[in-house]
Amino acid sequence: MSKIGILTFHNVVNYGGVLQSYALQEFLKNNGYDVEIINYQSKHIKENNKLIKVSSVKEAIKSIITFPLNFSRLMHYHKFINKNLKLSKKIKDYDALKNICEEKYDYVIVGSDQVWNSEITQNEKNIYFFDGIAVKKISYAASTGDDKNDDIERIIKSYNDFIAISVREESTQNKLLDKDIKVSLNCDPTLLLDKVEWEKILIDNNNKTKYLLIYILGANENIANYSNYIRGQKGIDKIYTFSKQKFGIKRIKSIATSGPLEFLNYFKNSTCILTNSFHGTVFSIIFQKNFFVMLPTKRPERIKSLLNIFGLNNRIIYNFDDLKNNIDKRIDYEKVWDILKEERNKSLLFFKNNIGGNR
Repeated sequence: MSKIGILTFHNVVNYGGVLQSYALQEFLKNNGYDVEIINYQSKHIKENNKLIKVSSVKEAIKSIITFPLNFSRLMHYHKFINKNLKLSKKIKDYDALKNICEEKYDYVIVGSDQVWNSEITQNEKNIYFFDGIAVKKISYAASTGDDKNDDIERIIKSYNDFIAISVREESTQNKLLDKDIKVSLNCDPTLLLDKVEWEKILIDNNNKTKYLLIYILGANENIANYSNYIRGQKGIDKIYTFSKQKFGIKRIKSIATSGPLEFLNYFKNSTCILTNSFHGTVFSIIFQKNFFVMLPTKRPERIKSLLNIFGLNNRIIYNFDDLKNNIDKRIDYEKVWDILKEERNKSLLFFKNNIGGNR
């Protein structure tokens, strides 16, 4: 059996990053592949995960004030990662990555997440292309974030080094196809596991209280008005938010210390969801929730592409009228599930065609 290593953002303090790592690992394992996650210690991610930051006096004071909250959340992440991810030994630099890839793995997969977004990978971007490493390379649902020309050109430069390239956004695929680059479009790994598979790792807290779940990255002046309208129309008692800020909403509770398992539990048991997050949208779909999306100002394409696949564009609210017109519209999850089944089969076929075969 071929040994496969996955290189992704598995140790970032970010719900989507950790959960997509787990999902790809489990999907491949469930389909008979011998797989582990390459435990690369990204310098950029390590810096972002620091509890005390000293880049400025203001940043230092802020990090000291929020230390107890951030420490609690970090411990939840460590617990999930240590229990649920099959990790290689720690890899701290390019030479160690080259050695483990060439000595241990038959294939390496880079992705998913924004592994090809140079704003994130910065001077480590060559790591995420396995430059100069003699191993069979595949990308799966890799994202550039916003399709910067430099990132597109970087993929083109490395095209011949890969057995197969798969991206997550339709916009990225189209730009590469325009350059005569053969590329597959595949769904984010979190969608490869169904509701039942996600629930297997959860402990049901039997929370029967009706609540609106807000997963908003950043701030938006409409959040309070939208939230209060949804609460009134749906007879919702409580509002929870993963944010440290409360957006001026009365009787809202911050659950910012939540780790990945708590994150999943809150989605599973929610009555309605308001989000501007890609993975917030993903888990709204997985747990078959009534949800609404406020598109982020930065990188909205990935959410639009996701909703377009499932025919759920009407979940986007550009203004108050969109919310009012769709507040009571039911989502046909049977139709969504049929599409999702096709996406999973498509991803499985992608792996079957390229692990053990060539482009």
